[in-house]
Amino acid sequence: MMDVKQAVSIATRFVDEVLAEQKLIDARLEEVELSDDQKLWYVTVSFVREPKGLAEALRPTREYKTVTIQSADGKVQSMKIREPA
Repeated sequence: MMDVKQAVSIATRFVDEVLAEQKLIDARLEEVELSDDQKLWYVTVSFVREPKGLAEALRPTREYKTVTIQSADGKVQSMKIREPA
């Protein structure tokens, strides 16, 4: 089973690769959770997309994504939008 550092590394690399063309800035690790059965890691990261205009530059919107990873082999299962609480 992988440890928390490995799960975070896989999740952040996955988000960077999948959304590479969208020029993400100010990426942050928000949460990490291991499922009760220890089979899945849930890693939430946030970022701001590079602004496309003045309005976006004045009011950047932080987006949150939760990446689900199998703890046995590090395979990414999903990436979902996570709304802040």
